[in-house]
Amino acid sequence: MKKISVLAAIVVVVLFGTAVLAAETCELCGMKLAKYWKTVHKLTFVDGSQKSVCSIACASRMMRKKGDGRVTGIAVVDYRTDKLVKARTATYVEGSDLKPVMSMVSRVAFHSAADARQFSKKHGGVMMGFQKALERQREEDAMGHGRKKHMMH
Repeated sequence: MKKISVLAAIVVVVLFGTAVLAAETCELCGMKLAKYWKTVHKLTFVDGSQKSVCSIACASRMMRKKGDGRVTGIAVVDYRTDKLVKARTATYVEGSDLKPVMSMVSRVAFHSAADARQFSKKHGGVMMGFQKALERQREEDAMGHGRKKHMMH
């Protein structure tokens, strides 16, 4: 198991460089980014600082904590290519058969809507843009789901 975690960390660093994993853990919940790298989000703030988080769930919570208006950019890992893409133009698939990360339902992102469509045909789920996925996460949080009682990791 330790070999798999080390190998995953090496793959993430090679694919994303050190920027995403400047912190080895989610800067909100503390989960290991190497383990959840397929759902990593990287937020850039007005002061130029960047925070890496494990999921759209933690991205949403970080944005609320820091102030939505302070976020100038959001990148997310494309589930198919493993490359960072702009979250605001990505297509998310919500509710697939994948295990959720810090939320009640899975949410993964794709640079290509065609890739998202192909994934959802195989794994289920509904396609939506970043803004809708963020709204759905915030609705879930408002109902008291997510972080403590229902952590899925």
